[in-house]
Amino acid sequence: ITRYEFLNIPFSFVEGVQNAGRTAVGVVNSLASAITGGKYSTLNERAKLTEKSAEIITPVYRAIVRVINPRANMENGYKEGVVSEAVLGTITEALLNAGWSKNVVARQIGTRLLFAVKAVAAIVTKAVDFSIGLVAATFSIVPFLGRSDVLNNIAVSHLTSTDVIDVVCKSLRGMVNPASIYKSFENPFVNDTTNRR
Repeated sequence: ITRYEFLNIPFSFVEGVQNAGRTAVGVVNSLASAITGGKYSTLNERAKLTEKSAEIITPVYRAIVRVINPRANMENGYKEGVVSEAVLGTITEALLNAGWSKNVVARQIGTRLLFAVKAVAAIVTKAVDFSIGLVAATFSIVPFLGRSDVLNNIAVSHLTSTDVIDVVCKSLRGMVNPASIYKSFENPFVNDTTNRR
């Protein structure tokens, strides 16, 4: 290990802090969007900064593992924790089906109720996944020294559970105006699958 590799840790910490800052901006705009009924596209776009909440802790973890084991194999990109993926994925599918339904009650009331359910479910499932991530991260660093690809990837995918902030903020906006999250809800008979989180 060279002294230069250690620089990745403070740099990754700065990256995490920057993502936390962007997340905070997203939260403020999410609240503003909810208060104004999700009618302003500028607020809705800025509210999407809450997606940065998934990358608050993982950059630091990746840097630490890379310093210990430069050859460590870790997946890139976002991947949801196993519990959240199962539960929130099911709720999201129900939400999309309600939003695209020809039934007015399902579109106007069902979607809002499902957004509320998703927010509560996210808090619980993301907490479980984050705990799994912490355990995996601890064992991947201490006994295995970053040599277990399985533990490394479990840690990475579950430490992104800090994106509970994103899910809750989007759910809040969705409860006020579902179409502010899924544009296709404005025209429920033209399916838009570009944003399923």
